[in-house]
Amino acid sequence: MIYFIEGTIDSCLEDSAIINTNGVGYQVFLPTNFLSKLLSETGSVRLYIFHHIREDAQVLYGFSTPDERKFYTVLTSVSGVGPKLGMKIMSNMNSDVITKAILEENIVVLNQLPGVGKKLAERLILDLKDKIGVFDVSTANFSLPKNSLYDDVRLALSTLGYKPKEISSALKKGEQALQSITKIEEGIKIALKNI
Repeated sequence: MIYFIEGTIDSCLEDSAIINTNGVGYQVFLPTNFLSKLLSETGSVRLYIFHHIREDAQVLYGFSTPDERKFYTVLTSVSGVGPKLGMKIMSNMNSDVITKAILEENIVVLNQLPGVGKKLAERLILDLKDKIGVFDVSTANFSLPKNSLYDDVRLALSTLGYKPKEISSALKKGEQALQSITKIEEGIKIALKNI
C-alpha cells in the first residue's frame, strides 16, 4: 500500500492533482479546500495517501497530514460512507468541526454535509462517537501536549460509561490541572471532579 507520495505538482484538475514523482505522474484526489491551497505551492509537496483498491481501479486519495488521512479512514468505515462521499464530506467541512458535531451529537450540523441525511447523520454519531472521541484531541480546543495521557483518560472515562459530551466538558474544565499529570489515575480523578 502507498502511505505517502512526495513530488512536485504537475497540474491540478477540478478534484485532483497530478503529482510528478521521479517522472511518474500520480493522480491524487484531494479535498477541494486542500486542493485550493496546493495551487500556490511551487516546491515539493508530500501527500498522505488512502489507497483504495477496487476490482476495476486503484484510486489514490490524498491528505495534508497523517491525522487527516486517519480521520478519512475512520469516516469511511461507516456503512453508507464510501470513498467518494467521504471526500465530499471532508471537502465541505473541516475534520475538527465534523468531530465536534459527532461528539456533541449535533445532527443539524451533520445534515449540512453533502449526501448526509438524518439517518446517515445518526449512523455517523452512533458508529463514530467512541472512536472519534479518542482519535481527535484537537476538537476539545485544548493545548494539551501530544505526549500527555489525555487519550488514555478519555478512553477510561468512556469505558466507565460517560458520554463523549460529558467527557469533553469535564476535560476542558480540568484543562489546567491536566497539563501536569504523570499518571492516568490522576487524570481520571481530575476529570471525575468536573463531571
